Amino acid sequence: MTPERWQQINDVFQSVLELETDKREAYLNEFCAGDESLRQQVETLLVANDEAGTFIAGNAARDVGHLLIDKDHASLSGSLLGRYEIISVLGTGGMGKVYLAKDPTLNRSIAVKTLPVSHAPDSNFVRRFKTEAKAAATINHPNVATIYSVEETDEDQFFITMEYVDGKLLGDMIPPGGLDQRTFLDWFSAIADALSHAHQKGIIHRDIKPNNIMITPDGIPKILDFGLARIDSAASSSHDDSTHNLTRTGQILGTPSYMSPEQAEG
Repeated sequence: MTPERWQQINDVFQSVLELETDKREAYLNEFCAGDESLRQQVETLLVANDEAGTFIAGNAARDVGHLLIDKDHASLSGSLLGRYEIISVLGTGGMGKVYLAKDPTLNRSIAVKTLPVSHAPDSNFVRRFKTEAKAAATINHPNVATIYSVEETDEDQFFITMEYVDGKLLGDMIPPGGLDQRTFLDWFSAIADALSHAHQKGIIHRDIKPNNIMITPDGIPKILDFGLARIDSAASSSHDDSTHNLTRTGQILGTPSYMSPEQAEG
């Protein structure tokens, strides 16, 4: 099992833990549709959680993850992906790794988000991955990270190139006592304006949270990660039906602790 696959399993597991028991099955039905292996792995961790208790199971889940990960799985750091020079790993999520890279043609730093090769045969994962690129690429706003391209190598490695945002995650910028009023209002208004702009384009982010927002050294918020975005019906004419239907109304997707009540209800 690759680190990306384990991260995906653990992300779903942690999200399910935050749901009320009677809502877990519906969440798994939607999020794991077409991926029975993912559901089985998550359910195994849930059983362990029920038997061992939350704290113990949390540690056990991390230990199991280290055992399941293929230790021979190499990072792309130091290699080429297409024409891009991969420098280092910026982060890992359920949809793959994000790397700092250099575009030698334009001589600039970029971020590259990869879809694990193991997911390439899964049309649902590929479509969802492309949905992120298509959704974010339609948004031209100073507080949204710019998408440059979505590409595929001869080895079926799908990846998105995007603006590299140097800074810190919003979640790491909030002190224990909270932000001062002026900073809060400045950041909040910028983020709200960016989301409003996206909504006008028919794009619903659906996973807004502190760790999906980067703050630059100049104090400018940048919204990241449109991996769970929904393309609203008003914008469906500019996107293919298969991509639009992939994240239709009724799916319970996102991070439970940051969902609105109506989103949690599907």
